[in-house]
Amino acid sequence: MRSTSGVQIIGFDHIRAFAALLVFMWHFMHPPFGLTPFGQLPDFFASSIFNEGHTGVALFMTLSGFIFSFLSFGKDIDLKQFYINRFLRVFPLLFFWCIFWVAFQNETAPKIALNLFTLLDNRQMPAGGWTVIVEIQFYLLFPFIHPIIEKKYHEKKLWGVFSYVIPFLIFTQFLRWGVYMKTGSAQTIAYWTIFGRVDQFLLGVLTFYIYRSVIINWSSRKSAFTLTIISLLFLSFYRWFNSVGGYYKYDSYPSSAIIWIIIPTIEGIFYGLFISLYLNISQNFHGKLSKLLSYIGTLSYSIYLSNFFMIPILEHAHSLYPFTNENTFGEYFSWGIIIGFPAICIFSLFTYYYVEHPFLERRKRYISTITKHNPQL
Repeated sequence: MRSTSGVQIIGFDHIRAFAALLVFMWHFMHPPFGLTPFGQLPDFFASSIFNEGHTGVALFMTLSGFIFSFLSFGKDIDLKQFYINRFLRVFPLLFFWCIFWVAFQNETAPKIALNLFTLLDNRQMPAGGWTVIVEIQFYLLFPFIHPIIEKKYHEKKLWGVFSYVIPFLIFTQFLRWGVYMKTGSAQTIAYWTIFGRVDQFLLGVLTFYIYRSVIINWSSRKSAFTLTIISLLFLSFYRWFNSVGGYYKYDSYPSSAIIWIIIPTIEGIFYGLFISLYLNISQNFHGKLSKLLSYIGTLSYSIYLSNFFMIPILEHAHSLYPFTNENTFGEYFSWGIIIGFPAICIFSLFTYYYVEHPFLERRKRYISTITKHNPQL
């Protein structure tokens, strides 16, 4: 997707496509739509990340922080135009689906409208809209924290950025610990709210500065090697998490596991580094597969908000034409990859071009020319 500044980084679109696939597989495979039991352990250890595909939300969140910093570095933000652009980016499609679910499922219109415009209770939003509300809450913060972080970067380089972000992360983890001590669970605040997700946004910001200062100078081979190592570590973590029950079956739901205090931070660290390293590697990708992934990434927002409409339809099709008669991870994964995900991508072409795109075309540049002390990336 091309930004209003004219920048299109194909690696960002690839990552959006991967995040959309993770979330789709999470919804497609498990109840209330799919029949793969929560906590079932796939045979191949790396597949656990798809079995716990909710982590795709964390990837989207971290990517937002990284991209905003990438586009805004060395530039001034026009606050009014920034908010107008964010509105045009997320609101039309979200509003479209809110209207649909009110008409189709008799969702409570006043409650949805109240939360849509006050941004106070994202869990009242239908069909995955809760994540959009959390994103918007971060949009409200970014133009104010961006100049602070950038100033610290120019004063003390990476140490300056660390000196701002790390205390913030300690503060949010303390908040989650406080909730854990009071209620016996940190899962809800960590997963569903800005008080967990802000770690991922800020780690996206932090890893942009790591990318700019260090990783951008690495060769593709060094980046690929490092990405392989940290990916194996992260996949091993999610294999363990899947083996102890995962999102719904670790002790209980909401989980009493103390690890939920730091899960947003773990995800943010990995995904921030993943984005940084993949950006270096993807510069060499120019083939048809790269273009296809980039196109899917452009559709990712439409794919995400289409999940709760399309997946019941796909589940019905799957029940009629399964590959096997087993409700296993392998059955749902293969059917979802080969048939389900391509089908939702095709459907999302319509919501993108008829709902999203007309409003995206009305966006204007919200960043100024480069300031005198900041060279272009």
